[in-house]
Amino acid sequence: MKKYDVLVIGGGLSAVVAAKTASDNGKKVGMLFPNGGFSEMLSGAVDVAGVIPGEKLEIYKDYSEAVNVLAKDNNHPYNICKDHLKDGLNTLKKLDNYSYSEKNVWVENTLGTFTLTTALPFYLKEVKEKENVLVIGFRGNINFNAKVAAENYNYNQKRVELSNTYYSTEIDLPSLNQRHKLSDGELADFLDTEAGIEELVNILSTYNVHKLYDKFLFAPVLGFYKTETLMNKIKEVCGVEVGEVVANNSVLGYRYMRRLYKALDVDMMQGYKATAIKEEDGVVKVTAEAGLTDQIHKGEEVVLEADKVIVATGSYVGGGLQRRKKELWINLFEEELPYIKEEQVEYEFLSAKGNDFFKVGANVDNDLHYKNYKNVFVCGSLLAGANRVKERSRGGIDVASAYLAGSNASK
Repeated sequence: MKKYDVLVIGGGLSAVVAAKTASDNGKKVGMLFPNGGFSEMLSGAVDVAGVIPGEKLEIYKDYSEAVNVLAKDNNHPYNICKDHLKDGLNTLKKLDNYSYSEKNVWVENTLGTFTLTTALPFYLKEVKEKENVLVIGFRGNINFNAKVAAENYNYNQKRVELSNTYYSTEIDLPSLNQRHKLSDGELADFLDTEAGIEELVNILSTYNVHKLYDKFLFAPVLGFYKTETLMNKIKEVCGVEVGEVVANNSVLGYRYMRRLYKALDVDMMQGYKATAIKEEDGVVKVTAEAGLTDQIHKGEEVVLEADKVIVATGSYVGGGLQRRKKELWINLFEEELPYIKEEQVEYEFLSAKGNDFFKVGANVDNDLHYKNYKNVFVCGSLLAGANRVKERSRGGIDVASAYLAGSNASK
């Protein structure tokens, strides 16, 4: 039976930061998860706090101010973990090439609008002022239309008080021009090859000879593994800043999580699904199914032991919460949550209030202990009390609560 000082259940952002924190504190750490969960569908940008829901949305450029407003609610996760936000963000910087400042920043997204966020991985760039930006798509890639995106950026930037000029072009890669349609993944695979990198850089070498552009903004397809190499070569040859648009696509999500996994020095058990937790005599036992499974084929049952366990399974998408007929349950703890009443649901899609049913989850004490468990901590999206989507607070809660959980589990 495997034994750990700290065992982290989950494979997303909060799990990674919690595992890194405990590992940095000298603990033997295990991390088990079936896959990367919801984090593999995200861009890598970390939202800390940008909006306060209400009758009218309040947008905050100063994320610290927004965090303090949210923390006034005793039920909000920031009420417990806001003092560890910078610690969590700095832990993220240890794992990968992230940048953040004291203010929220705008970044371009695939919809042709602008997203307010806080911490950026190297492939996403903050929107600056009075720049000439060339938006670049690829012929055959139906997921991003550079011309439409550029037109929308020019139109929508006035709403967020920006003043850039956006142009567009579409590149035809000769090695792929026999394909009528190209997926994001196919383009990323090709641009991970030496031939793909050389072909794209050669085409772009003539695009800025007159120094007309300050930035090249690409569809989110610049490779899974060789992205940094490709972007640096384009910057060197063309003399421009290079970035991708924000998107929730498989390329960015896979790239983002695999870079974080690679930076961890823990026993990583991917393909393990935790099914039960039991605490007895100061030791926590976690039952899990090992191996790829489905509803018919069950994996091998294994039992893992740890002095402390951190549950970072996420909520609906990550598998932390599950609907069972009309009831909502926290899976690992087999706890039924209060029934969601109709008045908690806001049916207007773009409602400024947001939806209260997103606030359901695990209630914890100030040390992130769950209920009567002395050695089990909860962090990330499974925590109750936050309307993460509307507040744009998901990433900040993840890293702050994960740092606190990892620190407490190391004691």
